[in-house]
Amino acid sequence: MIRLKPSGSSTQTVPLVFLALFFFVLIVFWAALDNGFVHWDDNGYILDNPMIRSLAPENILHMLISLKPFYWQPVTWLSHAIDYRLFGLEPAGHHFVSIVLHGINAFLVFLLIFHFANRAYPELKGRSGVLLVCAWAALMFAVHPLRVESVVWAAERKDLLCGLFMFSALLAYLRFAEAKDRSERHRWYRWVLVLFLLALMSKPMAVTFPVVLLILDLYPLNRIKSRADAWACFVEKISCFVMSFGTAVITYIAQKIQGAVVEIDDLSFTVRIVNALRTTVFYIEKTLWPKPLVPLYPFPDWDARLWLEVATFFVICWFCFVKWKEGRRYWMTVWLIYLVTLSPVIGIIQVGGQAAADRFTYIPTLGFYVLLALGVIRLWRYAVERRREVLASVVLGYFAVVCIGVTSVWTIKQISVWKDTGVFWEWVIAHFPNKLARAHTNLGIYYNQHGDQDGAMNMFRKAIRIKKNYTSPYNLLALAHQNRGEWDQAEKKFHEALAIEPDAMIENNLGLLFMQKGEHEKAEKWFRKAAVTNSGFAEPYNNLGLLFEKRKHPEEAEVFYTKAIETNFDLAEAHANLGNLYKKRERYDPAIVEFSIAVFLSPDNADMHNAFAEVLMAAGFLDKAEQELREALRLAPGHVSARANLQAVREHKGSAT
Repeated sequence: MIRLKPSGSSTQTVPLVFLALFFFVLIVFWAALDNGFVHWDDNGYILDNPMIRSLAPENILHMLISLKPFYWQPVTWLSHAIDYRLFGLEPAGHHFVSIVLHGINAFLVFLLIFHFANRAYPELKGRSGVLLVCAWAALMFAVHPLRVESVVWAAERKDLLCGLFMFSALLAYLRFAEAKDRSERHRWYRWVLVLFLLALMSKPMAVTFPVVLLILDLYPLNRIKSRADAWACFVEKISCFVMSFGTAVITYIAQKIQGAVVEIDDLSFTVRIVNALRTTVFYIEKTLWPKPLVPLYPFPDWDARLWLEVATFFVICWFCFVKWKEGRRYWMTVWLIYLVTLSPVIGIIQVGGQAAADRFTYIPTLGFYVLLALGVIRLWRYAVERRREVLASVVLGYFAVVCIGVTSVWTIKQISVWKDTGVFWEWVIAHFPNKLARAHTNLGIYYNQHGDQDGAMNMFRKAIRIKKNYTSPYNLLALAHQNRGEWDQAEKKFHEALAIEPDAMIENNLGLLFMQKGEHEKAEKWFRKAAVTNSGFAEPYNNLGLLFEKRKHPEEAEVFYTKAIETNFDLAEAHANLGNLYKKRERYDPAIVEFSIAVFLSPDNADMHNAFAEVLMAAGFLDKAEQELREALRLAPGHVSARANLQAVREHKGSAT
């Protein structure tokens, strides 16, 4: 860990500050260990992600080149893979690692605040009061309710890692700027580049880092005093700008390909600009008064509050400009860094459907806590100059305790919002009951998974009423009708969804409906149509394989299963279906290969382990079959077929001896 060297009597106190910050963070966020995973990215990042199931070289290579979901983040994938190796799918372990990372980040924030405080008030350097104020400001950052989303949401590990490396890179850059010896400067700058690259490999939000360094060069580092200085500072950061530009291009292309970028036709440029301006003020409001905090914010109504927030943006700009002219440059520095670091997620290039998100504040609001510390130190210095140090210490100490106490209580309450998927979406809907079709849709999925089909269908219908051109609830409502055997209603809803826009998944589901009804020609038509609509969607090929296998055409079935695997190698069902086809044709060696892959891709699927065991039994590998059956029963103790197969294996082995 990179450390700035504090001077004077405070040197021995810094390790105590680390311990105090770390354990206070641990205490406040401890409640998160009782939380589960939330089916809002946690499934894609952890629960259903075969990439993190192994630290094998081929998986690590996959992490290094993968652009899913939405951007390049190999360090984040590696972090989740290590968690899976240590804790499996036990959520408490994943949450604990996130809390530890946040505790370390709190200390890095303290070091940054402490550095800027010593630079702003050199006459107080070494005073324990300065250190305590900086520690308090860092703790305010750490236990603020806005941090909950980044720390408690398992999928947001990328925020914590990006913060860890970006804060460390800032500290390394400060050492670089202070170094006198040329070799020392080079050493620290190499650290800057390495840490910045790791930040980019955690989350591309770090792309603004070189611009932040230029702002710091201007003030408070005062490295830019002429055009020549400005050019020299820019040139030394060329490597950082190249890394930022490359990451930004890769991220935009990945998000464009995967459909995450919202087109101008769907969200006008005017709406984006207005929302971007009000969002900068919205996050300041939530920093000052973090109630209520909601994981998903819709776009605001065009009312008086919206325009007041937009006007406030320009007032803040004017205030910072006036303060700059007066020589109080911290205001403008903090404001510019806030705007720059927030710019990737401010919505000019809109990714996703949210108007704002609490997690976006993790790095950009750092400057606010620097200002908070400087303001309190200024008050304390004013009291010291007037020989009111004891009174000021008591008053400020009481204020600090109250602030920490209130924010900690709010944070603990906010942690409960992330208890599980149902509580999560119910909280969102309670605050925006008629605005977020996605929230109703996702709550409906949760109800359906927990056996409340009526509640699920009710949620899907509400989602359709809120947003009539949103295809997902139509598709899910159709599937619910299909599960009830209400095939006509299901077909009607599928067609209503497809009338909005072509969708390969819905066309594939319509094919499955016809296959279930025994109308194989119609099923084949829709599977083929889905494959044309999205050639990168593997499920239609897999289903065509199943269809041709039903028709007693194993050669054609093999072709389609193979095509499905070529399209998406991670589709475990296609490997299993191809393995079953080989088993029926008594081609046991390729069947074992396919099932080995299927089990690797779906290690928590008891049916998959049982099916693999049946192939192994047929091939005569009874010991390996027994291992697979034991694993199936570990995952599903009541699995009837696995238990019967295990009994058959034991009897066969017994008779053989």
